[in-house]
Amino acid sequence: MKTHRFEIARFLPTEADNTGDIFIDWPRIHRQAGLDHIQWLRSQHRSECQLLIERRPGDSYNYVVAEIYSDKLATVYSLMWAK
Repeated sequence: MKTHRFEIARFLPTEADNTGDIFIDWPRIHRQAGLDHIQWLRSQHRSECQLLIERRPGDSYNYVVAEIYSDKLATVYSLMWAK
């Protein structure tokens, strides 16, 4: 199964993130990516699509990433939300 990954948004960590927890400012993510975009992703079945929070070594940002496991859904996503 091929996984398609799309970066949705990024945000700077807060001091609370140093404790191991990640604080996600969802209203800011909704403004950055678009509320309809996030709602569409969350309405997809988990076996086909998931939202992930990702930290990358050496990078100062946290990322919201959509992983899509279906080629058909990835095509639909690309047509709907291509930037």
